[in-house]
Amino acid sequence: MNPFKSILHPTLSLPWLAKGAAFLGVLIYSIQAWGWIHNQVSVMDEGLYQYKGLSFLRSDLFPFQDYGFYTNHMPLSYLIPGTVLFLFGAGLGTVRLYALGLQIFLLVGVWIVSRRIGTDWLAAGSIWVMALNAAPIKMYSMGASQGLVACLVVWTMVAALGGDRPIWQVLVGASLAGAALLTRLNLAPLLPLLLVYILWEYGRRTAGWAALTGLAVVLIGHLVFWPGILRPWAAWAPPDLFPFLAAWRPPEGQPFWDPEVTSLSRLYSLLQTVRFHLISATGLLAALILWPRPGSWNAPNRRRVAVFLTVSFLVLFAAHAWASLGTHSQTDQALGSDYCVYCLPVYTAFYGILGIFLLVVLLANLQWRTTLWQRILGGCALISIAAGVGLGAYQEISAWALRWRIPRLKTLVTQGRWLPAEATLREFLDSQFGLGFETAKHLVPAVIGGLIGLLLLMIAIWFGRITKRQGREPVRNGLLVVLAAMLILSPTSALGGGYTTYDCSGDVPAAHAAAGKILSAAIPAESAVYWQGSLSPAPLLYLDSPKLLPGQLHLDYTLRLSGDDDDLLRYGFWSESLARKWLAASDFAIVSPRYFGGWLREELQDPARFELIAVTEPLAPCDPDSILYVFGKSSP
Repeated sequence: MNPFKSILHPTLSLPWLAKGAAFLGVLIYSIQAWGWIHNQVSVMDEGLYQYKGLSFLRSDLFPFQDYGFYTNHMPLSYLIPGTVLFLFGAGLGTVRLYALGLQIFLLVGVWIVSRRIGTDWLAAGSIWVMALNAAPIKMYSMGASQGLVACLVVWTMVAALGGDRPIWQVLVGASLAGAALLTRLNLAPLLPLLLVYILWEYGRRTAGWAALTGLAVVLIGHLVFWPGILRPWAAWAPPDLFPFLAAWRPPEGQPFWDPEVTSLSRLYSLLQTVRFHLISATGLLAALILWPRPGSWNAPNRRRVAVFLTVSFLVLFAAHAWASLGTHSQTDQALGSDYCVYCLPVYTAFYGILGIFLLVVLLANLQWRTTLWQRILGGCALISIAAGVGLGAYQEISAWALRWRIPRLKTLVTQGRWLPAEATLREFLDSQFGLGFETAKHLVPAVIGGLIGLLLLMIAIWFGRITKRQGREPVRNGLLVVLAAMLILSPTSALGGGYTTYDCSGDVPAAHAAAGKILSAAIPAESAVYWQGSLSPAPLLYLDSPKLLPGQLHLDYTLRLSGDDDDLLRYGFWSESLARKWLAASDFAIVSPRYFGGWLREELQDPARFELIAVTEPLAPCDPDSILYVFGKSSP
């Protein structure tokens, strides 16, 4: 008899222990989130959602109107955070607390779903998967739409997933799926996929009511904002298939923002997505590779759950990859070619939790009767993923790997003497194989990752064979070993800990509040303001109803080098000629150092026209250049 088994089994069976582990995971997650709501710089999307949403509620502006803001997303992405600011006070501090509240609500939903389709311990494991992966925590800790959409997706699952939900909850789930569409257009596939699942799981009557409910939410949202809400649809719909949407497509004009992105950059974005959402991606691959025969499921409804989660993950991933990897030509007209190739890791935060749910339902409800070819394919996939993660983290890994000192192996073999290392790995690869730095910095991390994957595969096989002797499922237990290793490594810089794009020491919301006091003291209510400030328009939250040139909120992304000025202005774009006219009509100008040049500098430094009246403290304490210059019109 195994003494550890006799001790651990009754202990792990205590009903409160799994709940306690989950609560500890929530606590650790919350501590990290509290830090990251303060220690990340504000990005453009965050400021845009908040400022536009608040403006729609405070003024006579409304989404999709002509000569208003460029409304490139669905209305709820603006109106929900705008309502929070309207009720609790405008400012980046409110924005970030709103983001923290969404995350707590998200964790509650993850616990409920994982416990329903799995076990208490798997539900606790789901919480820890999220608590140890810093990348999604940081993504959800901003006031952009990631946390909001993830909550809508998870609580859709809370309401409808499992097969034993009362009809009113299923209808709530359909409503939330409809609301997800009205928040982000790329979530449009969620509602039809959910309705198919409801039909399969609950029957025609419930599916009929769910369709009426979900579609009613979508229809009402479109009627309220008709016909302007056709703009985001027109930006994505193929022109040849939907010619009637031509009137709502972006006007012609050469974008200022038009970066050239290589195929390697697209691959890097994809690998970063896997790296920052590794366990979710593993859940999807485990389902695709190790998918069992129908009779292998402990319960038929769990098989239906797994099918729904797998298809939903695949479809949503394809929709967002189509948008972000530069394969969608329609986005060229809106924001320029390849405008957001590196957005795929952030987009995956919308729906990536589905991969965690998929793992839960597989681990809890499956008898792992796999074929030899499935096991071989699974092993190859593990090594490939590990190599891909290494390549995706090449900047972090190559920084230290290429500095390794290579011992003199030839001397050791021929003379039996171990001499101190002289050459670095970079020098060795260059001298022995002719590999230049650019090749080595990508190849070495991929090889290291592949070797780690091979080692992990060998450990998983060994552990699986040991447990097989005890009558347990070797593939399932081998997968658990792999997942445990991924979970332990999640905080490292090679995985989620490597997401540092917006990290900033110091209290960013407090810095914005300090800058906001300077701005509000210098600029009276309802002043005409020229804006070429920080990338995020969050500082404008501290002003009282300023009048802006709407297109300037997006700065370079909506700037056009050609096109008819009236058409551009009507759609929410801008041009240099429009900027010159607006500056001449403005009472004040807010400009960051990065834009303080060219004709704008000449105009603002003309003492007969403008004078510098204030300079804010840095908006990001880690960046001394993140100040704002405030100019006012010179007195006559």
